[in-house]
Amino acid sequence: MTNILINLLYIVITMLIVTSVNANPVNEKKGWYWYEEPVVENRESEERVELPSPPTVTEMMKLHPDDISELINDYHKQFVWRPTEQNAVYYLAVQDAARRKSVAASAVQQLAIKENPTFDAAKDYPLNKVGNTTYLDGRRKEISNRLVRDRENYGLIFFTQKTCQYCPTQDNVLRLFQDKYGWEVKSIDMNERSDLALRFNITYSPTVLLIQRDTSFWKPIASGLATLPQLEDGAYRTIRLLTKEINPQQYFMLEQERGNSLDPTVN
Repeated sequence: MTNILINLLYIVITMLIVTSVNANPVNEKKGWYWYEEPVVENRESEERVELPSPPTVTEMMKLHPDDISELINDYHKQFVWRPTEQNAVYYLAVQDAARRKSVAASAVQQLAIKENPTFDAAKDYPLNKVGNTTYLDGRRKEISNRLVRDRENYGLIFFTQKTCQYCPTQDNVLRLFQDKYGWEVKSIDMNERSDLALRFNITYSPTVLLIQRDTSFWKPIASGLATLPQLEDGAYRTIRLLTKEINPQQYFMLEQERGNSLDPTVN
């Protein structure tokens, strides 16, 4: 009796396993592993339709820039897809409308600037030749006067090494700076004074530091070969930063630009 029950139980379990396998398609032996090529979707059945002619210029001039950008993208794709003369004309028409809209916006902006000169940076930094020459003359005079005035308060340290191909040229530039402004300039070989290079975190030569006398304040003003104007600008701006005449946001600002459109802190 026991054997009969065991046999019946075995038959039931076997039938359940077979039914489960047949009902689960995951277990079907299909694909490359079973030497069966997978079914490839026929994308050619997705037929694309060419775009009609674009809206008129008047209609496109009223569109949002995002909508015009979408039109440009769509008609450009169509032209590349089917580079016919007609599609080229459609694409050029949409581009032309975008150009006209940009010109119109620029014209209105220039008119608004003329009527609201607060937003006109050209009054503070002239773009015409005569005005720009005057501005640059004033800029050079302000920087030179400040460097001459502070020659007793600051000095430069020049980190060099014998294997540095740019260091001899940088040394000549620093001599010009020294002759022009009367500053003390001290050269330090990084290999001979590795302790100082480590103290100032110098890993590259040439590097020029600005040091404030009788204080622990110092700042790098040039890494790599710097020209005389670059050294002048770096020294001038760093002095003003150390003395808290400006904050980091005003680093590019001259004193003559304080309060105008070139001062980023003006409300």
